[in-house]
Parts: sequence; structure tokens; C-alpha cells
Amino acid sequence: GSTVTLTVVGASMLLDNDESATWWVILAMLGAGAVIGLVNGLVVAVLRVPSLIATLGTMIAVGGIGLMWSGGAPRGYLTDGFRAAGRFMWRD
Repeated sequence: GSTVTLTVVGASMLLDNDESATWWVILAMLGAGAVIGLVNGLVVAVLRVPSLIATLGTMIAVGGIGLMWSGGAPRGYLTDGFRAAGRFMWRD
């Protein structure tokens, strides 16, 4: 949940209603999610921290990063192109 919150808040702040930035922001937020998952996995695999504890610790850390980055009040706006990319569905 904290990773999703961080990426949505980060995307809204980075986009700030600039339609031309949609794709690089999507890629940046996917990269941020991948890095967070990698760090969480490494903590479990290398440091042998139980997965529940590692996940809770990552949740608290990522939530804190999101609060620090936004100052507690996100600003910015998600563009229509960004919203359309999030609503895309594969049809049979």
C-alpha cells in the first residue's frame, strides 16, 4: 500500500499537469516500485529477516519517504494520458 501511495503521490508531483511527461513518469514510478521490491527481497534473502517483518519495515520506510517528499500534502495533478494508461485493459 505504501509503495502505491508513494508512486501516485510522486507521479502527481512530477507530472504537475504536463502531458508530455506522462511516459517517463510512468517508467520512473515502475522503476521506483521495482527498486522497493528488490530492496525488500534482498532484506529477506540476504539478511534473513522474516518476510512479514521486512514487509512491515519497508511499508513504514516507504510511507515516511512519501511524507517527506510531499511535505505531507501532495501537490500536482495527474494528466488524462496518465489516467488513461492506468485504466487500460486488454480485451479478448
